[in-house]
Amino acid sequence: MEVQLPLPGHWPRNISRRDPVAALEEIGRDKVDALYEIELILARLADKHGIHHTVIAKAVRGYAEDMIGDVFFELEDELERERDEAADIC
Repeated sequence: MEVQLPLPGHWPRNISRRDPVAALEEIGRDKVDALYEIELILARLADKHGIHHTVIAKAVRGYAEDMIGDVFFELEDELERERDEAADIC
């Protein structure tokens, strides 16, 4: 007869199954891709309406980067804490 004891507390439910380092790297790549796509869209509009491309570059470096940073801020913060906690355990 075998008896399997339950795991302590809520262990299986509260452990993260994601790799925070890989997730942060993927977010970084996705942010670069998103900025590039935004820049392409704005460049098409600039060409259509005769706006100089330096205006587009300035908007992407300023507003778009800040916007994307704001979108990912909480998730990146959470992943960085998970990464740091995992480093402390090892």
